[in-house]
Amino acid sequence: YNEGGGGAVIVQDSNEALTEVGASSSIDALGIVVTMIDAVAGNWLQTEIDNQESGVLAIVFNYSSHAGFFFAVDASGDLQQVGWEKYPDLMMLGWAGEYLSYTAALDERLMRPSLVIPVMADTVTKDSNTAEATVELAPFTPEQLALYSTMELYFSLGCTGVRDEDCPTWDHCITVTVDCHNRSNHGLAEPGGGPTELWRGITSFKRRSGRWLTDITPFAPLIYEGGTCDFSVKTGGGTWFVSE
Repeated sequence: YNEGGGGAVIVQDSNEALTEVGASSSIDALGIVVTMIDAVAGNWLQTEIDNQESGVLAIVFNYSSHAGFFFAVDASGDLQQVGWEKYPDLMMLGWAGEYLSYTAALDERLMRPSLVIPVMADTVTKDSNTAEATVELAPFTPEQLALYSTMELYFSLGCTGVRDEDCPTWDHCITVTVDCHNRSNHGLAEPGGGPTELWRGITSFKRRSGRWLTDITPFAPLIYEGGTCDFSVKTGGGTWFVSE
């Protein structure tokens, strides 16, 4: 390893298995790309270097992602994508498994008896634009308030195309607000939020869908009085389809 080098190739001894190289913490890291190859590849590499008049051979470190390289089977037996495999390791697949377990549990929760109030379905929002819907709500009766002790918000986010790679990158803050015209009072704004904010989330990174079911019972007074209620959703960068 020469000072100022951009990478290092380690050649393993003959008949020895390849091992993981690199530091386990940033404190001990070299700050360069390091890889290990077997003895056969090492001999070929040395021959190529010797054949160069300059004695220098250019080596490119990269990983090419291919559609369909990984897939998963969910709890219903359907094929699912597993997201962007920026680093194709078992940890990434483990996270994909955790997400599929989450969606299976979410589907069970959505099957419970409930009073459903649709707000919007596949409404398009792009970049800084806002998805909006106006809903006429009847005031909640004392009987309803006694029957339903919990209010939850189901929110889903979809994107264009047919694959995860078609979806926007980066993670942007999602906000859902509601303003009912005849509401008698508004709460005070909190740092980073407003008095009409009902829910907040984060866009999924290179994933075709995001689905949330969140207990928002503390915010139920925002809609208890009913009337004409304006719902607004902001998603940040990219084009998304919003349902709630």
